[in-house]
Amino acid sequence: MKQALKPVMEDKKANIIATISIIALLTVIITARVTLKLSKTFYLIAGVDISLILAVICFLVIRRRYNRERKILVSKYVSEGRELRIEYSFLRKVAGVPTKFKLEDLEEATDGFRIQIGKGGSGSVFKGVLKDGSQVAVKRIEGEEKGEREFRSEVAAIASVQHKNLVRLYGYSSVNRQRFLVYAYIPNSIVNQKMRERKVMEIVDERVEAGDEGQVMKLVCVALWCIQEKAKNRPDMAMVIEMLEGRVPVSEPPDSQLVVVDLLAAGDDDDATTGVRRVVETVLLSPSASSQHCLLSEMSISGAALGSGRILGRAVEFGKTHVVRPKGKHQATIVWLHGLGDNGSSWSQLLETLPLPNIKWICPTAPSQPISLFGGFPSTAWFDVVGINEDGPDDVEGLDVAAAHVANLLSNEPSDIKLGVGGFSMGAGTSLYSATCFAVGKYGNGNPYPINLSTAIGLSGWLPCVKTLAGKLEEEQIKNRAASLPILVCHGKGDDVVPYKFGEKSSEALISHGFKKTTFKAYSGLGHYTIPQEMDELCAWLTSNLGLQAERTNNTLTMNLRTHAYAGNPLRSKTPKSTDSFSPSSAFKSLKSLIPSIPNHPTPSPDFKVLPFSKGRPLVFSSGGDTTPLWHLGWISLSDCKALLATRGVDLDENSLVYLGPKVEEDLVYWAVDVSSQEEHGVVLELASRKLCFVEVRTLMVAADWEDQRAMDELAIAGHARALLEWHKVSLFCGACGGSTVPKEAGRRKQCSNEACKKRVYPRVDPVVIMLVIDRENDRALLSRQARFVPRMWSCLAGFIEPGESLEEAVRRETWEETGIEVGEVVYHSSQPWPVGPSCMPCQLMVGFFAFAKTLDINVDKEELEDAQWHSREDVKKAVSFAEYRKAQRTAASKIEQMCKGVERNQSLSTDFNVESGELAPMFIPGPTAIAHHLISTWVDQGSGNVHSKQQPGVSLSNL
Repeated sequence: MKQALKPVMEDKKANIIATISIIALLTVIITARVTLKLSKTFYLIAGVDISLILAVICFLVIRRRYNRERKILVSKYVSEGRELRIEYSFLRKVAGVPTKFKLEDLEEATDGFRIQIGKGGSGSVFKGVLKDGSQVAVKRIEGEEKGEREFRSEVAAIASVQHKNLVRLYGYSSVNRQRFLVYAYIPNSIVNQKMRERKVMEIVDERVEAGDEGQVMKLVCVALWCIQEKAKNRPDMAMVIEMLEGRVPVSEPPDSQLVVVDLLAAGDDDDATTGVRRVVETVLLSPSASSQHCLLSEMSISGAALGSGRILGRAVEFGKTHVVRPKGKHQATIVWLHGLGDNGSSWSQLLETLPLPNIKWICPTAPSQPISLFGGFPSTAWFDVVGINEDGPDDVEGLDVAAAHVANLLSNEPSDIKLGVGGFSMGAGTSLYSATCFAVGKYGNGNPYPINLSTAIGLSGWLPCVKTLAGKLEEEQIKNRAASLPILVCHGKGDDVVPYKFGEKSSEALISHGFKKTTFKAYSGLGHYTIPQEMDELCAWLTSNLGLQAERTNNTLTMNLRTHAYAGNPLRSKTPKSTDSFSPSSAFKSLKSLIPSIPNHPTPSPDFKVLPFSKGRPLVFSSGGDTTPLWHLGWISLSDCKALLATRGVDLDENSLVYLGPKVEEDLVYWAVDVSSQEEHGVVLELASRKLCFVEVRTLMVAADWEDQRAMDELAIAGHARALLEWHKVSLFCGACGGSTVPKEAGRRKQCSNEACKKRVYPRVDPVVIMLVIDRENDRALLSRQARFVPRMWSCLAGFIEPGESLEEAVRRETWEETGIEVGEVVYHSSQPWPVGPSCMPCQLMVGFFAFAKTLDINVDKEELEDAQWHSREDVKKAVSFAEYRKAQRTAASKIEQMCKGVERNQSLSTDFNVESGELAPMFIPGPTAIAHHLISTWVDQGSGNVHSKQQPGVSLSNL
């Protein structure tokens, strides 16, 4: 079997045999020469031997050439993100060898990802029907860091039951960092029902048309090879496919400690059919059988027992911890624990979207350790688990280690901050165990528990060590701690992973043992995942029990952006040092050496991604969201970039690319390039199959969901890239001598090519003051309209700063010139980059102020403004409405989707605002992506008396 797993040994064996054969033939020639002299017999023998030697040499040459060409072909397919075709076979239906789906096919099958049947920490699940009529459940994995890891693990595992309707993996799709897994859709948990009824072979029989038991035995042997204790004995994914397709012989695996191997040999009383049936049932049902190709993961432990008698006997190493900072005043810190096989990143992304601005979330990643349920196969887990039943053993040592890690994470929080712990599935079990440790005052091993918890939460989990609680909660002090701790337990009645009865019995056990503030919420039809209703009730429960400052629910916009639009670029948070491989200079050198070898270049580290622009518009694509289409930046590879430029008659040159920044955790460096041409089609014809198109950055801004940090990050990247490329277009010549300029430092600056000049030129930024003028006595604000504004829109005054002028002087001058109003106090609010101005000013910097009027009479300069009026707080409050901006956002997002499909080419949004806004209010103000919105909403929220001046130190007016 080792030869089957390592085919390279065949080449070595062939070389050895060939060498021995040549030596033997040469020996025969020499012997014949000595004994037969130069006779006819000698010449005959020598001729035959020489022919055989030449034949062996030709065989080796042909074999080596064949192997080299095969390796080149495989390398080429891998580098292009493609796959060698896997032929259909009998075992494909049995084992479910995955196929690659086109994104268009999945969009058509799921009606644009509109039929959502579930949502969890790692992604969303949609129901669909393939062209052949097969019902499928499509899982869209969300979150870059989590997505790549989960995608690879699930494809390698072939099958996973992470949702009650996800049973067998048909295939996958991977496009532009989007990850989709396609499962068979089986309603009403048919497979789990068969498992409980011990009728698993009925499922196998339905999938084996020919009913060949020998083929099933072959499948079982493949599965057993995949769960060998020694890693060197386990085949990789490519070898598994070769074995399943019959291109590599499958021998019987060696002896193993796993009980399933012993079942391979049928007893004297069993016939062959019975033996095979027992093996298959064991592989599919036994909690100790784990395989890359069996239905085993956290999501397939239905009907088995939770816990373990295992002793760790070694130190554990926890994974990366992700922290979600509070967006408002910090009042509470909660450690949130993921489920088996997950990590902290996926839940941090979900928790960040919750309307709980006063909570800091800490999302650690569990250590990777052998899991008894998986036959000793390692997985990220807080403790060991054998199965689920009420009499199963508990891994007390593992639970203590996890609870101690939670306590350690909370130990550094300020004393006035309320502390809590929560989790999902196995994380919920650890959370509820920590709650009992807090009440008892010590861990299971007797060591004191150091943290004063204020809350505990368990979603779709259970309470471990419930039998050991009896007798531990008798002391008065312990009773008081248990009675005062608020606990929330939520569980779905359709949960096939951790059955509903375990959640219900856990809450009953908590209440019976004195945890009087335990709240249990049940959800009909909910499986092993979360839904918006559950998360909404979680938010309301936390707000109430922790005494948090509730978020407002009136029509006034609540400011919850971490940064202004176009600010907070994730690629520019830290500039790498020059010695770092991700730095502009190092990345540029690597790029320069790589370009000549495209497309046959090896994958570099770091790798490169390019964002093309055409006439100031970035390349984007659109994908289906829950209710509104989502746009994403259209990053392409260097190979695609070279091909795209070639169609426009331009060769890819390192100086045409502009360095944007790195994502070190993804081993990527990002670049931008201008591919503008005279003919503009909107849709990129060269990449039409991927439905990419160029879209105005301002349109992307309107279509961006300001509460989605991913969207705001991509908008900031697009704005930064556009500003740099537009600056390159307007700085072709030196302003001192008129000589041409050349890019330097990977496009981050330019320099005059004239040797006598060599003037350095840096990217241009044009500062603009934007101010809300306030009538403090009458509680009014001055808003203005320009002729280019859409109907009913009013905004703040604004103007460019002149040379030799301070910011405060510019505020006073512009207000006087445009409205005739004199301004006294000027108070700074915040600033915002604005890279969507005219190309002659590639990036403006909007500097926001409050200005307090000294005079009230308005004298409008008609050359600058169409109108300017005082507006009361109540009128402005009506204008600050979510509804208008949401409708405009949905309209713009749909327009982008149509543009990417080639249906719509018009990018103007001037009419959309009027149509979508309707008559919600007599006026409206710019949306949440503009600093004007936040100047106005801050005044509406805080009032004139709370808009502090410079005479009141230590106060920040920006609530960003």
